[in-house]
Amino acid sequence: MTARAQQRVVFYLGLGFVALAALIWINEAVDAPHHLFRAVRSAHRFEETLLEIALILLLAVGVLTWARKTVRRVEYLENFVKLCAWCRKVELDNEWMRIEAYLARQDKQTSHSMCPECAKQFEQGQLT
Repeated sequence: MTARAQQRVVFYLGLGFVALAALIWINEAVDAPHHLFRAVRSAHRFEETLLEIALILLLAVGVLTWARKTVRRVEYLENFVKLCAWCRKVELDNEWMRIEAYLARQDKQTSHSMCPECAKQFEQGQLT
């Protein structure tokens, strides 16, 4: 998931909460149930509206925090590379290839070297 996609997810969630808050203000201002359903007119109670908005904002903070954490987790999991435990081939787009070919597709260059443990074993004649 790209950074732009992450931003869009959080943006649209935030936009939804802003729209919900706007609907509450509009309902308080025009008494929507009275106009839509012929309900009895209700008195304007801005304290109740402020409480509802505060609760929605609290919920929004929790949801947006959770969404950001979830999006970061998805990005983390998408960065894993499947590597065969036996032949060390790598999967890319349902195709299994040698690790060198995978790295070449990722614009990475390979070089051969020997880790310190293998070098020590090679020097002792345990590794051929």
